[in-house]
Amino acid sequence: MRGRLFFRRWRFLDYLADGFFKGISLIFSMEEEVWTAVFTTLKLSGLSMVVTLLLGVPGGFCLGYFSFPGKKILRVTVDTLLSIPTVVVGLFVYAFISNRGPLGQYGLLFTIPGMAIGQTILALPIVLALTASAVETMDSRLRFTLLTLGAGGKRLLLSTLWESRHQILLAAVTAYGRVTAEVGVSMMIGGNIKWHTRTITTAITLETGKGEFSTGVALGLLLLALSFVLNWSLAFLRRRTES
Repeated sequence: MRGRLFFRRWRFLDYLADGFFKGISLIFSMEEEVWTAVFTTLKLSGLSMVVTLLLGVPGGFCLGYFSFPGKKILRVTVDTLLSIPTVVVGLFVYAFISNRGPLGQYGLLFTIPGMAIGQTILALPIVLALTASAVETMDSRLRFTLLTLGAGGKRLLLSTLWESRHQILLAAVTAYGRVTAEVGVSMMIGGNIKWHTRTITTAITLETGKGEFSTGVALGLLLLALSFVLNWSLAFLRRRTES
């Protein structure tokens, strides 16, 4: 019995090691299918994050800085959307951009811009909520100083955001992690079309289901590498802005 258990464990470790080394081989052999999924992921996540930050940072500032009727309800709604399931977002976006939906005429279904709409909906609440929290916890003396110096409008916005830059960077990284790790939106809106809308996560799901474990490992390693580069870049920017 012990010998059989040991043999199973050994075969499992051998299976993992074989997939790991084959995955490394696929990466360095510049396998076109693997790298196409990587470039699609970078293009999609880049587009999603540009729109998310353009909307989320100013919106988060307004949500955290100003008082207005319905603010508490809006804040609760934003916080609730932080945990919205990706398949639910994919379902509603699909309904809107399909041929029967109000945006069907634009041909967004099974395209990267269509997928970016869904990912922006996923990432936007993160940037809104964390930016608002950063502005709310900012030292009240800074606000008073800026106002007494006559700062207003654009200058007030930029000064406040600069003081909250580390929290906003953290919000951006968290949102980026959300969009690169999701599967539901990419699968439902993009259709996982080879050479066109297949991302790293959808490719991992497909290849693992087909039994191509080594390809899944290669893509998983590349996804981890992207996360490492992103976090290293954040740490570098924090050091530069603190010095």
